[in-house]
Amino acid sequence: MTDFDYLRDSQPAFVRNLTALRIPPNHYNALLALGAAFVVVFAAWCIEAYRLQSALALQSVYQARYDRSRDELARTKVLYGRVERLVTLDRQIRDIARSGDDEARKLTDIANRLSPHVWLTAVTQDETGTTLEGRALGLAGISRTVSSFARGKLTRDPVLLDAHAVSNDGEGLMRYRVRVEDSRR
Repeated sequence: MTDFDYLRDSQPAFVRNLTALRIPPNHYNALLALGAAFVVVFAAWCIEAYRLQSALALQSVYQARYDRSRDELARTKVLYGRVERLVTLDRQIRDIARSGDDEARKLTDIANRLSPHVWLTAVTQDETGTTLEGRALGLAGISRTVSSFARGKLTRDPVLLDAHAVSNDGEGLMRYRVRVEDSRR
């Protein structure tokens, strides 16, 4: 029959076998080296894990900065595009204003060079110059006007394209066409 000790539990079998296990003395150095290698590898692993976590944290900080910079760059490019469009529009407007000033000066120069009793009825401009149509009292006024255009600041090389009498009533009223080249071209 088996006696039971009711005050104390008996040890489980694996604990009894473990406590009965004895390491021979000639294996102590090998086990000590194995334990030391385990400690060194575990310490190196802990250091590398810490360094990896630090690098990942630093990467997340830099990634956040990069994302912000990329977003700011995209907004800057949009604003830069708007500024470029505004600058282009400003240049176009200034060119138009300058060309208007130039055209006004040219028309003023043409009008100031018309002889007495010579007037304009049409002014047509193309890429190379201006065609002037008008009427005059006599061929002498047309001649003086063409000579005056030759001395103009904003016109050059006047060419009389056409001159003919409007009516045969004796008044001397003539129709003419003169072509002048633009001096800026």
